[in-house]
Amino acid sequence: MKIGISISGQTRDFNDKGRYSKPWDSLYELFEGHDISFVGHTWDYCQTPNHVERFRHFEKTTDNDISEWAMEDLSRVPYKTSWNKNPDWINALESDNGIIEIMKKNSIGAYAQTRSFDYTLRYFQENQNNFDYFIRWRWDNRIGNGDYDSINQQTFKRHLNNWMNKTDDFKNSYPGGDVLAMTPSSSRRSMQDTCFAFNKTIVKNLTQYSYFNNLLTAIRQRKPFEPFNLTNTITAHELWYEYLTLYSASITSVLPNVILHNHTLYKENKLWDL
Repeated sequence: MKIGISISGQTRDFNDKGRYSKPWDSLYELFEGHDISFVGHTWDYCQTPNHVERFRHFEKTTDNDISEWAMEDLSRVPYKTSWNKNPDWINALESDNGIIEIMKKNSIGAYAQTRSFDYTLRYFQENQNNFDYFIRWRWDNRIGNGDYDSINQQTFKRHLNNWMNKTDDFKNSYPGGDVLAMTPSSSRRSMQDTCFAFNKTIVKNLTQYSYFNNLLTAIRQRKPFEPFNLTNTITAHELWYEYLTLYSASITSVLPNVILHNHTLYKENKLWDL
């Protein structure tokens, strides 16, 4: 199969061999036997990945449009009740200084993952005849090398191949499924977003919607923004399910979780519960 692999988001430690061992090997090993092409996107403040020549297409853009869009209507700004215990938020509220900058920064933190992915989808939409299927991948993904990891990886490959080849056994067990996801690893996730496979349904429907129109539809189910009387909103990892289904995609979570991470300490999103 001809598979387009979207690698998007912040590159983080992708170039640091001390923290991230053999990132390319994980991709080549997990998708061996397929004709794979890499399409990448990251933000202009992130490092350009090593071996960028391996990408069929790679681009860096600014993320300013995310905060500009969010600040047009404060109901679009993410919020978590845990912010009320964050000293930076408390100080900003008490002094009236810095609230706007926190809102801008956290809007980017909440929506940048899906926005970066959307840039790679645009390339796939323009070149969809060159691909059979697609994979979503994060820059900080890697796979393990233990015995249990090997078993999971073989199951992952088998399910992926059966899904792409539309075998009778797979269709009978798991009917439908435009997106083939790994099983969730946390109660915060409605689907595991670090890696998933998808067919052309999402790519074909890109022309019908803009990214921000879809995002607005996804967050309209939340309570309107009321200063000092706020409720939690779905953000970052929690947003993926709603975002993908708005492209008329059905999601099946059947793949085993094969991804390991080199977690970066003190990530902004974790500090703000995004």
